[in-house]
Amino acid sequence: MTRINPTSLARRKVLAAAMALAATHPLRAQGAKRPIRLIVPFPAGGLHDLIARAVAEPWASLLDQPVMVENRPGASGNLGAEAVAHAAPDGLTLLWAQGSTHGANSTFFRRLPYDPLADFAPVGLVSTTPLVLLGRTDLEADDLDGLITLGQARPGRLNIGTGGVGTTPHMAAALFARHTGITWTTVPYCGNAAALNDLLSRHIDLLFEAVHVALPLVRQGRVRAYAITGAERSSLLPDVPTAQAVLGHFRVTIWGGVAAPAGTAPAIVERLSRSLLGLDGVAPLKARLGELGVALRPADPAVMRAVTIADIARWRELFEDAGVTVE
Repeated sequence: MTRINPTSLARRKVLAAAMALAATHPLRAQGAKRPIRLIVPFPAGGLHDLIARAVAEPWASLLDQPVMVENRPGASGNLGAEAVAHAAPDGLTLLWAQGSTHGANSTFFRRLPYDPLADFAPVGLVSTTPLVLLGRTDLEADDLDGLITLGQARPGRLNIGTGGVGTTPHMAAALFARHTGITWTTVPYCGNAAALNDLLSRHIDLLFEAVHVALPLVRQGRVRAYAITGAERSSLLPDVPTAQAVLGHFRVTIWGGVAAPAGTAPAIVERLSRSLLGLDGVAPLKARLGELGVALRPADPAVMRAVTIADIARWRELFEDAGVTVE
């Protein structure tokens, strides 16, 4: 009779169990890295979602780790930002941060459920995008100078749509009014799409919109483009001047970047940041974002933190003077 060593039998059972576990979890057995969830705090199909999804694939290649985009919209970006602020600081849950979550919202919301500086570790900036000021084709103004003259001559008569309180179009409208002395009626919508429909239907006069959305409408002659809000003309709308050329210091851009929960280990942040900076060398990504009117401009965590601080101060000064807040 063959005698079986109890210790050997136990080892065989452990090995068999391990092999069975490997069969049911092949990725774990191969040592694959857990995916990163990149939370976009706005609905699918919007500009931030399009940029984040374009970035995710090449970034995953540079990281050698999957990056999955997850939309968590609500409360002008606050719901998604809060979820990431309270997530485990392990580098696996990150936020697609931008000027609302890390700038204007700290002014508009008295009870913001997170602190854009204290509750996040900046990973880095990724992109900047200008807006274009659109108007009805039947407005009595052929260019930006004419529009300013019209608005100043008719205080309160012009109205401008925004995608909602705290959105970049809202901020652009308020800043433009301050720079020009125009008094106009601001009409908030639940998203810029609804505002654009009303512009096309001539229910409102003006709207700040993303370049890639405006482009086909401008080419079709359905709207008039008055100005680009960036420092340079857009290659997609080269004949449209910058507002800065007429107004001096006026500039509003939509910036996007990545933030991790506060307390994330510096080594993890450094790895994530280094790979984001590497996106600058990915030509197909630059081309894809260029089609959206977006500039790929990666920058390190220090730059992102500085931009956040500057945005908070800028919009707080503007909107506290106007008394604009949201409960």
